[in-house]
Amino acid sequence: CCVETIKRFPLEILMKVSKYEVQTSHGACAIDALILHARDQRYCATPKLQRFLQILLKLKMRHGLKTTASAV
Repeated sequence: CCVETIKRFPLEILMKVSKYEVQTSHGACAIDALILHARDQRYCATPKLQRFLQILLKLKMRHGLKTTASAV
């Protein structure tokens, strides 16, 4: 579970995101968040980035890079 989120990420990190998961506060976790998976790192982002990530990952898929999104 993420315990806090980051509002801004460098584009360099966002371009490395291969998938993300949606964390909701309705389950075991206390806050809503996006868990970004970028290579061997995990980042906790504000849910407001979800629409941007959807567009970014769609563009990456069109260029042949494999990406996924899932819910926690």
